[in-house]
Amino acid sequence: MHPQNHSLIRATAAALLLRQGTTEQKKAATNTMKQMLTNKQEREKINAVKALKENNVPVIAAAG
Repeated sequence: MHPQNHSLIRATAAALLLRQGTTEQKKAATNTMKQMLTNKQEREKINAVKALKENNVPVIAAAG
């Protein structure tokens, strides 16, 4: 998924792939979400969390 795409579109696509994708797609989606959730821009983080919630993707909070 390309960073030049709108963050909500990237997040939604990644969330769907996390639920229904192949192993390779899930790896790519995990990397995309990791980049979005650790991004300095608040909008990136919000859209990632929103997409995960709307697509009922289980989230495990990281310690630390």
